[in-house]
Amino acid sequence: MPPLTLSLGPARAHTPWHALGVVEPDAQGTPHGRLQLTFESVRVEGPAKRVLELPEVVLTFHVEPRLEPPAPSVQSELHVAPSRPVDLRLLNTWTGETFRVDSGSATLKATGHRDSEHASGAMHLTLDTDLLEARAARGTTPLTGPHIGVGTYTRLGPL
Repeated sequence: MPPLTLSLGPARAHTPWHALGVVEPDAQGTPHGRLQLTFESVRVEGPAKRVLELPEVVLTFHVEPRLEPPAPSVQSELHVAPSRPVDLRLLNTWTGETFRVDSGSATLKATGHRDSEHASGAMHLTLDTDLLEARAARGTTPLTGPHIGVGTYTRLGPL
């Protein structure tokens, strides 16, 4: 399949991808489907250089078909492998003089799941920094640390 290219404002994401779909019976003979989309070596590039590279992003859908209402039960899972370290100095182009990064890198990873039958789900996104040195507003308020982790956990409700 040709590589996927997605525009995200001034950035573009490029990735080779493949899909795998199977339908198999469970122990009771009821068919269950699975569709897995795998994006390998996802590269996000800005106007001047590569911004982010993710070794792998996998999106999996599990479907239990039903002939009567309610609609088929669909569960989805997201797995984003830890990114290659990102040089955080690239943020300086967007922040101007309000916030300056002198050195440091960050790694991004994420997981998530969603269940249509229970209208619920969750997503966990983690951004870990390494050897970060930054300052706000012309040299005031230094921010330094060998490792700063930021994580968010979001509960997903009905869409």
